[in-house]
Amino acid sequence: ASSDPVMWRDIAVQNRTAMLEMMDFFAASYAELRSLVAESDAEGLERFFKRSRDHRESIL
Repeated sequence: ASSDPVMWRDIAVQNRTAMLEMMDFFAASYAELRSLVAESDAEGLERFFKRSRDHRESIL
């Protein structure tokens, strides 16, 4: 982020609850993906990526 750190600080403070919820969501998703890769779970990876694609398409 090449913009003003004070601005980003204020955004983070004002949106703390929403940011924490999204950080928790991303952390859980990352942990799930890491586990699937570590276990070489091909079917699980396919489900994960299909779910990700479907979610992305639903918000576009």
